[in-house]
Amino acid sequence: MRQQHLPDVVVRPRHEAVVSPYEGRRRPINAYALIPGIQVAVHLTGTADDPITGIRLHLKDDKVKQGRLRVRLVAAGTDKPTTVPNGPDLMTPVTFSANQLPGPDGLLTIPLQQQNVVMPQGGVFVIIEGLGNERAPEYVAVTVPSKGSGGPKVVMKGEDTVESTPLEEWVQLKGATTKSEAHTWVNGHNGKGWLLRHPKGTREDVMNSDVELVVFSH
Repeated sequence: MRQQHLPDVVVRPRHEAVVSPYEGRRRPINAYALIPGIQVAVHLTGTADDPITGIRLHLKDDKVKQGRLRVRLVAAGTDKPTTVPNGPDLMTPVTFSANQLPGPDGLLTIPLQQQNVVMPQGGVFVIIEGLGNERAPEYVAVTVPSKGSGGPKVVMKGEDTVESTPLEEWVQLKGATTKSEAHTWVNGHNGKGWLLRHPKGTREDVMNSDVELVVFSH
């Protein structure tokens, strides 16, 4: 019988890796307040079919007293440029109350090992949405007092109450500018829907929110 020689098979072990919207040196910018009616979506890509084991949000590490936060993970299309965040959900959305935020050192980690999520061909959007308190869930306005009379206030209302609380008491998502491409979309109160945060000038002006994925990659 003629002996066959099979080619060597090299098995590369998987390791944990972090996917972020940044490339190179980053310069921190003011955190983005996630008040009710504000949604931020960060587009992240990686090797297709790599398991996604977690989401990391870097929040301003002040004591959060108001509101809630909802986090979703949706599949992105393969269009270029990337389409707006409207793909199918890849995980069960998670909601955090104020007393669960922001976590040690401002880091909020959402484990996904039990949800069997893998990286789609076009990547994913991590969508973070600000929500109101249960007693006053409806957003009214942000008021800016006259100079010297305090900071901005968030006005909310419920069935039988109206609340005005300092903006600094709401959760804030950190961000930075780098030379990387724009990956962050915002859906706010202006009625224009999802808008990509394009740079204003040079590539150094690209602003992205501080959101990461943890993947199990070769």
